[in-house]
Amino acid sequence: MSGRFELGTCGHILSPNVLLIHFYLSSITSTFHAGIIHQSLSDYFPHGGLDTLDVPFDLGTDEAAAEYTRRATYSIEGLRQDYKYVLIILTDHSDADRGDLFVGADGSGCSAAARIDNVGLQSLF
Repeated sequence: MSGRFELGTCGHILSPNVLLIHFYLSSITSTFHAGIIHQSLSDYFPHGGLDTLDVPFDLGTDEAAAEYTRRATYSIEGLRQDYKYVLIILTDHSDADRGDLFVGADGSGCSAAARIDNVGLQSLF
């Protein structure tokens, strides 16, 4: 095979609109990993199109779950509707003995955990 090797001198990135939603247990204070993911992806969106929505959650009591639903609905209503892809990050801790995910603080202020099939992802989404 003979010929000349050539390099392209320019490129064009066609990136669809992407929404990165980060759901995290409200008692977690360190959520830097979601920022790292956004920063890593942002180079592929030089003209915008990558949006992030941080959604803290606490489903430990009925009152907290109602407040979460109200805030989440308000946040989502303000978003554009033309996202081609939605990336979801879930940041939570789990019970050391059972492995169940924490859902928030119960009425006494202690962390409450529940089996994921009892929580149901529809509670978050």
